[in-house]
Amino acid sequence: MGKKLELIDCIFGELTVIKEARSTRGYVAWICRCSCGNVTAPIETGVLRSGNTKSCGCRRSNAFQDRKSVV
Repeated sequence: MGKKLELIDCIFGELTVIKEARSTRGYVAWICRCSCGNVTAPIETGVLRSGNTKSCGCRRSNAFQDRKSVV
């Protein structure tokens, strides 16, 4: 087994890791604070480190609003 990662205070996109948690599947996960101020549900380490999750969802909402106003 590899060395345990310590991701607290690491930044991934708009997310800053604030504490360790467990995912619903039992994997190590992390609670993050988004730059908009929201706190996320646990995000698994692999998903966070892969770059697939960059915000709490606020970026997606803002992009949708921007597209909606153009039409």
